Amino acid sequence: MVEIILLLMLSCTTNSVSDNLALTPLENKAETLSALNKAYEQNSADKSASYNLAYALTSEGRYDEALIIIDKALELNPEIVRFYTLKAYICKATFNYPEYERTYEKLLELDSAHTAVALELMKHYEALFESEKAKKMAALVLKYEKDNKDAIRVLYSNDEVLSSITSEKEDSGNQYKYEKPQIPDLSSITFNPLPLTDR
Repeated sequence: MVEIILLLMLSCTTNSVSDNLALTPLENKAETLSALNKAYEQNSADKSASYNLAYALTSEGRYDEALIIIDKALELNPEIVRFYTLKAYICKATFNYPEYERTYEKLLELDSAHTAVALELMKHYEALFESEKAKKMAALVLKYEKDNKDAIRVLYSNDEVLSSITSEKEDSGNQYKYEKPQIPDLSSITFNPLPLTDR
């Protein structure tokens, strides 16, 4: 499945290496990664080449390498939503929650109408018993999706109940921890695996 997605990405990219490779079926993951690396090395400033390689590395669980490419791409293209989404996915998968939050909040500064991201952050903050932050995200969701039941539930939840749950959690000395996401199930996350155009 990953090879098929990568072939689709390669067939739509604009650089000459990818255009030539798209005409030839790729034998295996190693060949695919080699082709994506070659395209990236030819033009590391190209948004599609950067995203495609970072996506492929992420699907292989090579998060550190993917993050280097993503951070470099964001320096050159700080307005590209998909890089933030991919970075946030990696941060969550590696339990780097402060960076996960910063990445998604930065994305929402760029695109406040990205309700899928606001919903994910809302659930994240709710799970951490951060009521005010969760409600802020819920209000943002409701600005664009007025009948979203999850956001309505969070925005109008009883703070006293949440406070008592939080106190019990603190008394027990246990800190909340996410279960590790299933990796690399990239089909379920909120970015489009096709090459970048304007976003």
